[in-house]
Amino acid sequence: MNHLSCREITESCGDCSKTTVNEFLKRFRENPELSYPLPADVPNEYIGNMLYKRPGVSADQLLYRDFNKEAVYKALARKGETLEASVAEIQCHRCLDGKKPMSYRQYCRCYSEWADSKQLTFHIQRYPGVNLELDYAGK
Repeated sequence: MNHLSCREITESCGDCSKTTVNEFLKRFRENPELSYPLPADVPNEYIGNMLYKRPGVSADQLLYRDFNKEAVYKALARKGETLEASVAEIQCHRCLDGKKPMSYRQYCRCYSEWADSKQLTFHIQRYPGVNLELDYAGK
């Protein structure tokens, strides 16, 4: 591509290794949907998705053990149950499938995205001075 050697491309990039450049060029040559020169309107994200991601499979699904979000939703309805307790329960199981357990932050993000997509929560419109509401978080 542009008749540059792999070493010259590596030097021009600055922050990537020769192995990374070789792997990128190999994937680019093997991809039937990409050809050089690329049109000017092709974004880098598109090229990255074409070369490095499997269609329909996210990186989280490949690396991390998934969990039953509906079961967690039902468990949270029980008295005293929290997301922190449910993630601790999931993480204590052995990793038999070769996938890592999610961190608490990943777990909360994944559950929150699922809950938002199902529209399980409801936003209550608040008007200051109209209603008095008390919030009690005890058992």
